[in-house]
Amino acid sequence: MKTVFKAGEIIAPRFWVFEGDQLFGASKWRKPWPHDEPVYQPQIEVIQQHGVYAFKSIDYLYGWLENAPKYKHIPVIVGTIRLWGTVYGAPQGWRGSYGRVHSLDTKVVGRTRITDGEDLERLRKRYLP
Repeated sequence: MKTVFKAGEIIAPRFWVFEGDQLFGASKWRKPWPHDEPVYQPQIEVIQQHGVYAFKSIDYLYGWLENAPKYKHIPVIVGTIRLWGTVYGAPQGWRGSYGRVHSLDTKVVGRTRITDGEDLERLRKRYLP
């Protein structure tokens, strides 16, 4: 059973790939994640994987990354996003009509987690107020 929220916001974990000071959605590497406006997905559908995605828990996100061969050697940034508008809940995550970076907490390379450094500093400067 899915849960639907129509008001308020949810802050939940997410990861991005990055290059320089630009974040990219993990499934759309060629499309930059905006730093100055929210991401908007007018069509939300959990089954078709439409909408701005976030994981239900940080533990699930890290487990997912550890089991995804694609990301074993690609550095990613783990943080949180705010989701609002219409938000659908599913067992593993959330999909919302709007999303914006809330925090950039960790750079992950394989199983190594780094909480500071130039990459995070540069990205935080661009994406966080």
